[in-house]
Amino acid sequence: MKSHLRALLAALALAASAASAQQLIPTNVRLHEDLNWLANRNIIKINLSTWPLSADEIRHALDNAQPATVNDAEIVQKVRQYIDADNNRLKLSAHITAQNRGERPLLPIGMNQPRDQYGVAAGGHFGTEKFDLNVQAAGVGGDTLGRNSHLDLSETYAGLKIGNQWLSLGQQSRYWGPAHEGSLILGDSARPFVALNLQRGVQKPFQSKWLSWLGKWNYQMFVGQQLDKENMRSPRHTKLMGMRVTLSPTDYLDLGLSRTAQWGGQGRPQNWKALGNAILARGDNTYTAEERRKEPGNQLAGFDVKLKLQPLVGAPVSVYGQMIGEDEANKMPSKNFFLAGIDGSHKVSEQQTLNWHLEGADTSTKFGKLVGVTYRHHLYQDGYYQQNLPLGHPLGGDVRSVVLGINSSVFHNDNKKWFKTHHFGGKLMHAQTVRKNKDQQTSVQGASVAWEGDVNTKNRMNMRVGANGWYAKPEQGKVQSGVGVKTSLSF
Repeated sequence: MKSHLRALLAALALAASAASAQQLIPTNVRLHEDLNWLANRNIIKINLSTWPLSADEIRHALDNAQPATVNDAEIVQKVRQYIDADNNRLKLSAHITAQNRGERPLLPIGMNQPRDQYGVAAGGHFGTEKFDLNVQAAGVGGDTLGRNSHLDLSETYAGLKIGNQWLSLGQQSRYWGPAHEGSLILGDSARPFVALNLQRGVQKPFQSKWLSWLGKWNYQMFVGQQLDKENMRSPRHTKLMGMRVTLSPTDYLDLGLSRTAQWGGQGRPQNWKALGNAILARGDNTYTAEERRKEPGNQLAGFDVKLKLQPLVGAPVSVYGQMIGEDEANKMPSKNFFLAGIDGSHKVSEQQTLNWHLEGADTSTKFGKLVGVTYRHHLYQDGYYQQNLPLGHPLGGDVRSVVLGINSSVFHNDNKKWFKTHHFGGKLMHAQTVRKNKDQQTSVQGASVAWEGDVNTKNRMNMRVGANGWYAKPEQGKVQSGVGVKTSLSF
């Protein structure tokens, strides 16, 4: 234990003297909303559907930004400061949530939702343009389901840049898709697991005249091992791999293709042949006892699309959708489920921005024609979950939901004010389970609010504080509510 503590302190000491900012940016709701505001208004050209997102790509987009107003320039500078300064420091943070004891929140939607009732974390970064080491260690606790340890090393990783590719190893959060409230195939609800990850730095187009029409493109590939829990029904040490490719052939269109697979694990084939079968989907969906024993694993695949209207009709609005198949038929996704949404980004004043989104998801198969299929598998009986939390959409399988979300950022240049920025957010949600017997369906309505502010300090310390609250009323059962506070310091 002492040796681990010494190693952590040494890493933090290196991080505190770092000369380069973090290069692989994890899911971050405020950063996502600021970048989405700029992208929806066509001030920057960037695809925001694959996280972690390379800082190289964000800088490239900012360097080519075309701000038309003071407001635009302020947001560009705010994002650049986060990437090049705020993200290159020794960081301390803490959060605590008061909620109904022993219950999972009924509103687990959106990026960066707390997985634990309380926690204290310390971390830092060390790196160069070619090397990236991020260390974050947290002590967590409370009534979180499925947790085996009070130590959390989420977002700890080491990365190496080879040409325009980043190769990294560690516990990195991933989020695949254009939606705000969840990804049908890979989100950040569950705690990140250790994985080897490969992705591009800058999403440059192909140089070939035969392929350049595809526009900016990116890929992300990973292979890792899921976290175990007590009383597992799935094989312990289940492996998970994923592959995603995105294309932006024009300024107004983003396309994505994704595929993941659970394979291997204790008592299952996990040699090179089994990996090859999982990659090629060879032997999937077989039926004899012997074939089922050799089946490579549980696979999901599908596509997503985002259409930006600003370049087309001058409206800072985008529409998006995602379709994922639980199974495969004739080499194409089948037993599909869906998500669709619309979002907008508007200027309130020279010091305030406004983002909104309306998003609906249906994780039942074929719009409810089949239930008990999405995120389920006969070999991996815990399903497409990790420690009871979904690897895909945060509401899990066989749920329909509609969410209206609004958030706004306000920033000041007056050093006499207590806060230099404010970020407000709110959501209204309706969700309903899908069952074969409609009399067994249940629904829940809820609302949540959040605020976050950057304290106007005059020294080299940055301080951020925040608070949130939520209320959920199920059709049957007791009302659930909670409040939370958090703070972070960076030096």
